[in-house]
Amino acid sequence: MRYFYVILFVVLSSCSAAKKELVDENSIIFSDKESAYLLYDLEKNTLIDSHNIDKALTPASLFKIVTAYAALEILGSEYKFETKILYNGKLKDGVLYGDLIIQGLGDPSLNYQDLYNIAQLIKLNGIKEVKGNLLYNDNYFINLKAINDKQPASIYNPGLSSLLIKESNFAVEFNDNRKLFTVPKLDYLSFKLSYKYQVPEYKKRGKWFLSKQKHYLPAKDTSRFFMEILAQNMAQEKIKIRKISKSSDLTNAKKIFSYTGDSFLDIIRDNLQYSENIVSEILLLHTARKLSCKVISLADAANCIKVWYSKKYNNLEWLNLDWSNGSGLSSDTKIAASHLLEILKSLSMQQYKNNFGASLFAVSGVEGTLTRKFREYPLNIWGKTGTMYYISATAGYLYDKGNKYVFVIMANNSNARKEIDDLQLDRNKYEEYQDKISEAGEWKDLALEYQEELISKWLDN
Repeated sequence: MRYFYVILFVVLSSCSAAKKELVDENSIIFSDKESAYLLYDLEKNTLIDSHNIDKALTPASLFKIVTAYAALEILGSEYKFETKILYNGKLKDGVLYGDLIIQGLGDPSLNYQDLYNIAQLIKLNGIKEVKGNLLYNDNYFINLKAINDKQPASIYNPGLSSLLIKESNFAVEFNDNRKLFTVPKLDYLSFKLSYKYQVPEYKKRGKWFLSKQKHYLPAKDTSRFFMEILAQNMAQEKIKIRKISKSSDLTNAKKIFSYTGDSFLDIIRDNLQYSENIVSEILLLHTARKLSCKVISLADAANCIKVWYSKKYNNLEWLNLDWSNGSGLSSDTKIAASHLLEILKSLSMQQYKNNFGASLFAVSGVEGTLTRKFREYPLNIWGKTGTMYYISATAGYLYDKGNKYVFVIMANNSNARKEIDDLQLDRNKYEEYQDKISEAGEWKDLALEYQEELISKWLDN
């Protein structure tokens, strides 16, 4: 059967690129109505090839382009993130008679190495013991237990707050005696194990319900996760603390130092190349805050930048689009190829310090999410991918014979995607969900062939 679909695809692909009919009665192949593409010559300002460019489709991680460009334009490429280390009380002879406070201001670049550095700097600032508590303040942004609570508890769908590390995930494993341990060590979590829990479930107060097997899980309380890792680094430096607690009162707090992570441009480039959902969500929240929007959800923040886009590109309709968050982790988020074209055209003309717009993207055959894609055309494509079950897309810049183009390719199967959405949180239909995922793998392979066919046609003509 698989062989039949591939033959059908190849035959259909030989038709005119402007009218590809990719329809299958069993819905394994995507339909002409739910695919779109364009090729735009940047030098001639001319649309060379196109299909369905005004059709709003689910972009998956292509939406990170939308968030990144808004962040660059609204926040500015010199924007700085910091994390403040504060204290109250009195410091004498290496002993802090009071509390040590970590204030998160939404740095999306921090990792394990940065928390090691913060612990070292605390020690270098003369603190050997904290008589009070190790407090944290994460009130700068909203706190969420997941980016999208309609998606599974997977590492691509962690919680978020203004105090986090971008690798906000952990492993649950078992030693030779079948005793559970976590990597990293997280003693504040608890686990109830049963083979019936095929789908991981998170309950309040750090309790997980899991099957008795190895799992990779997202941190739900990213602030507490951050503080646990920091506390372990402090312990390795023999800095004594009592307990970790949350604090909203910074009235009498005094700053010891501020810690700054990666540069703004490095964060944007890294995220467009390697696609971290949590980073895009934090960038979205920073941008909405700069625009003075009231935000109680990620959808609020996304709608905030949508209004900004509607004013910047008023030749297109933006306000009727559904946007759920900043990473594209949603079946509900929609955008058309024509919208992405305007953003990519603008980005191609921008220079941020020594960084040109296209240089922020992954490179075909050699770097980022395009390392294993379009390998016959290394360095010809600088772009971003977007992939979810039954959603496949690529967009960016194409170079050919000294000419530069914008391209966008998108394909959806909304009916099959809805089935996935309905099944993925129902643990009683786990086997049916797995079957649907297997089928989605076939669809993904054909979608990639579709992209490669179009790009080969454009480059070889």
